[in-house]
Amino acid sequence: MLNVLIAHAYSTMNRGDGLLVELSKELIQEALGPDVRIAVLALDAQSFQGSDPALQYAPASRGFLSKASGISKIAFSTWLGTPSVPALPHSGFQRPDLVIGVGGGYLRSDGGLRSVKSLIAHGLQMRWLISLGVPMFYLPQSVGPLTDIEGKIIKRWASKIDRLNVRDDRSVSIFPKSAHIRRRPDLAVSSIARKLSVSSTNTLPTENPGLIARHLQRSPDVEERYRSSLHALMKDIPGLTPVLQSSGRGNDDPSFYSKMGWNSNAPYLRDLVSEDRRPQLVISVRLHGALESIIAGIPAIHLSYERKGFGAYDDLGISEFVHNANSFDVGLVIDQVRAIQANPRIYWEKLERSLPLINNHYQEMVLDLRQIVRSRSL
Repeated sequence: MLNVLIAHAYSTMNRGDGLLVELSKELIQEALGPDVRIAVLALDAQSFQGSDPALQYAPASRGFLSKASGISKIAFSTWLGTPSVPALPHSGFQRPDLVIGVGGGYLRSDGGLRSVKSLIAHGLQMRWLISLGVPMFYLPQSVGPLTDIEGKIIKRWASKIDRLNVRDDRSVSIFPKSAHIRRRPDLAVSSIARKLSVSSTNTLPTENPGLIARHLQRSPDVEERYRSSLHALMKDIPGLTPVLQSSGRGNDDPSFYSKMGWNSNAPYLRDLVSEDRRPQLVISVRLHGALESIIAGIPAIHLSYERKGFGAYDDLGISEFVHNANSFDVGLVIDQVRAIQANPRIYWEKLERSLPLINNHYQEMVLDLRQIVRSRSL
C-alpha cells in the first residue's frame, strides 16, 4: 500500500485550509486509486480529527522548548542525511512514498520576523521533506514574495520539488523557464467546476445576503478605509448580515466582528448551508469563503486582499466580481449586488463558460501526478 503524506497543512480552524486538505485527498485517490494510506503533517495536528492520522510538525508545537527541540531534531537529521518521519501510532504509516504539498500561500518571505517564521514553519519543512528522497508534488498555490535572504533559500529549495503547481501568473514569474512549474487553478476552483450544478442555481435562496470579513494587517489609513467601506456596505445593502467562515489560530474573525460592532456569535457559513438557510448572496473578504459559497450555489462577490483571489476569479470567468479589499468602490459593489438580486443568471452564465477549461486543467494535474509517481518507480 502506498503511503502518501500531505504536508504543510495548517489547521481546520481555518476553514479554507481544512477544505484544501480534503480536496487534496480527493485528488490523491482519483490519481492513485483508493488503496492508499494518507497522513497529514500539520502545524495544528490536533485539529485534524478524522479517519486519516495526523502528525504534528514539531517546530510549530506549542511552547518554546518544544519548538526549539523540533527545529534542532529536523535540522540535524537533515544535515546528517538520516531524515525520518515519526511513526504514527496504530496507523501503519512509517515512512512516506510520496509527499503532497497542500495548496495555499505558505511559500513566501516578505521581510522581518514573518520571514523567519516562514522559513522555519514551511521552508525548513520543505527541505526536510526533500531529504526523504521521495517524489514531491505541490498542489496549486501562490508563491512569493521571495526577495530577502530567507526567500532566496526557500526559492532554491523549491526548485528541487518534482512538480510545483501555482495558481496565479505572478507566482509563475518567480521561476522563469522552470520546467517543474505548472499554472493550474486553485483546488477549490477545480472543485467548483467538478461539483457545481449550474442548472440548480436559477433562483436565489431567500435568506438575507451575508458578509464574510476578516482583519487585514494594513497601514492605519488603509485599515480605516477598509473598515469604513465595510460599514458602508452594512448600512446601504438591505438585510446584509455578518457571517463567519474561520476562527482560531491567527484567524480570530469573531474578535474582529466584535471590534466592528457586529455580532461576534454570527453563524458560520457551513452551518447555514447545512441547515438550508443559505444567504441570498455573499460578499466575502476570505477567498475560500467566496469559493465555498459558489460551491453551495450562492453567488459571491470577493473583496480580495491577495493576488490569489484575482487569479481564482479570473480562472472562473467572473473577474468583474473581484475587487481590491484595500480600495474597493462601495458603490460598484452595491450595484453588483442589486444586479445579481435582480437576475442571478448574469452571474452563473459567465461562470458556466469557464468550467470545461478548469476541468481540463484538473484532469491534466491528475495525470501529471500519476505519471510522476510512475516515473519514480514506486
